[in-house]
Amino acid sequence: MEQSEPDDADCEVLKDQQMVRLADGGYVDDTAVAFIIKHLQDNGLGEDFRIVLFMNTTSEGVQMGSHTIPQAIARLFGESKRGSDLDNFPVVGSVSFETVSAHVFQKAAWDNVQEKWAIPEDSKLRLRHFVLQVETVKNLAFGIKAGDRGELFIFISEHSGASIVPVTDDDFQKYKEIYTKTRSMMKERHERVDSVLKALGTTAAAGSVKVKVAFSGGGWHSHTCHSAWFAAMLDAPWAPKLKEILWNVDVMASNSGGSWFLSMLAFSKAFCDALEVKTSRDQWAILSPDADATDANGFLEQTRRAFGGTLFEGNFWGLARLFRLAMSYRFDWPAAVKGLVYAPYDMKTELENASLSGACVDWVEAPDSKTLLFATSLMTEDVVLCQNGLLKDEQMYDAKVEGQKMFTPVFFARTPLKRSRPHFFSVGKEVALAYKSNTTVTSHPRGEIAVNQEDRRDGLRDSAAGVKVMDAATASSAAAALVASTKIFDILMQASFRGEEEATALLAAAGCAGCESPDAKRQRIL
Repeated sequence: MEQSEPDDADCEVLKDQQMVRLADGGYVDDTAVAFIIKHLQDNGLGEDFRIVLFMNTTSEGVQMGSHTIPQAIARLFGESKRGSDLDNFPVVGSVSFETVSAHVFQKAAWDNVQEKWAIPEDSKLRLRHFVLQVETVKNLAFGIKAGDRGELFIFISEHSGASIVPVTDDDFQKYKEIYTKTRSMMKERHERVDSVLKALGTTAAAGSVKVKVAFSGGGWHSHTCHSAWFAAMLDAPWAPKLKEILWNVDVMASNSGGSWFLSMLAFSKAFCDALEVKTSRDQWAILSPDADATDANGFLEQTRRAFGGTLFEGNFWGLARLFRLAMSYRFDWPAAVKGLVYAPYDMKTELENASLSGACVDWVEAPDSKTLLFATSLMTEDVVLCQNGLLKDEQMYDAKVEGQKMFTPVFFARTPLKRSRPHFFSVGKEVALAYKSNTTVTSHPRGEIAVNQEDRRDGLRDSAAGVKVMDAATASSAAAALVASTKIFDILMQASFRGEEEATALLAAAGCAGCESPDAKRQRIL
């Protein structure tokens, strides 16, 4: 995966380089669970699965059965389906668009389900736990077949006042609260931590169960939540190590901020050491000037220092925060991710040359090599790559994939030799990339390229496996890339004309980006 050159290339160059835009995997499945199901079925392992989902949310939930749950989970059960193969994906206010469905489980799984526990029962910061017996349904977008059964263990972190992107010091104070309160609430009663460890198979005999783990997206908020869950498990009285906790886990999948967490957990020794050492866990969320410089040097404080001058005062909505942050890095999302996400413990240097197929930390190989899946999506319809020439003509492409709309699921994976490496695209043998130059008057087609992912000459599987770790996590978290879609941009314009302030704020922020998507550089897929 490489960034295209030059930045203002015309369509002929873009076509020759087979350039596309990758986006946050959340546009197809923010939980990453559908990616796991696809991988299991491709390897003949779909029956009697156990999946543990660590889900976080800052938004109001939706009703499923007698419970209010995060919308990303509800999508897995068909709550937002508009038709047989499409979901309604909300953006801001009344703005939404149709995209591929994440519906992979029968909705009946929620009938008569009881919440295992919730702490506290009513709060802006709440932890919840469910266990469901699920059965798959046919899903064209992911190529999933119906009829496989298994268990879904869900651990939810809910925080109504937090933000996915920190732009003020107050945001970091909320992350501190999330981390410290999660640890303390889990410590209050040992059965809470025990339920997580039991779900992961930690307390079961080695090899007696094979567990799949999914980390949801949600930017820095999700990274904080996932870190807190693991800190709570490592706080258990018997002081386990990561290798012991994850011994019976054989597949892990992630999206967006969850992919940042998984990439660090699997490839950064510095990050794992900081999690496993209790004094480091205790310093994790200490912020300056709450303590002296010696104590205030944990993960969260190092992240806050990396943000430095980009922090400001004011209340900015969701994606507008991403644009504000992107402007600080001149709309270079890979640079922003490396400079901010991987700043603590100098992980950007440690992981500079690390690839998905390269060396990893020891727990990934114990007792056998684990599969790691990084959820991503590829934009498919009327996608602007750049502007070219004196008139700034839009250089665009369409990706024609069977049964897909707006986005299609994409895999970056590390797999053991005994498992089938997933296709780069989840469905279809062939993807047609059609390029055009769009002027103010007319559109000029510039030809089409067919990418056959079964053809060894295209090498998509090998290319995706050899991608650098930080690049895979960057693509998985490219949330603001959606404004490169002219269709979505038009929907936002219509909402702005209706007076919807959130849509207007997003458009204003996007306008600062000009023709370049601030959240995803163009990428060569081969």
